[in-house]
Amino acid sequence: MGCAPAFQAGQRSSSLLSRSKFWCSMASTMVEYRNRMNQIFIHLGGKCAKCDATEDLQVDHKNHEYKSFTIASNWSRSWKVLLPELEKCQLLCKQHHLQKTLEEGSLAKGWTTQPQNKHGTAWMYSKYGCRCVACKAAKKQASKKKNGA
Repeated sequence: MGCAPAFQAGQRSSSLLSRSKFWCSMASTMVEYRNRMNQIFIHLGGKCAKCDATEDLQVDHKNHEYKSFTIASNWSRSWKVLLPELEKCQLLCKQHHLQKTLEEGSLAKGWTTQPQNKHGTAWMYSKYGCRCVACKAAKKQASKKKNGA
């Protein structure tokens, strides 16, 4: 049975049909997401870089200062754009990823130690509005890299 619901004659409702199309496309997207993330995990070796675990794996940037974007939320980008970013990443099991995150102070989607808080970085340009020559140049370079140029 495909994504389309089986309705009896006369029971088709446009709102039900719209919802069914939404859930069908969402399911399709989830399959695409899982397939792409599986390809990413294979590319990164398929196991934790610390303990060789193969369950509960997460993509981790080895050095967050060079992070251009988050892999999980940009999974649908072309391989041409993803591959350079993946070269900056490793796979870690959930436990080791949390341990590394705590050690470097990057818990809760915000740096507690702010290692990027220095001039000449795209971070200073974007997050703190610095428009010095060094920060402008770093932002321009990061944009070129992000766009695959």
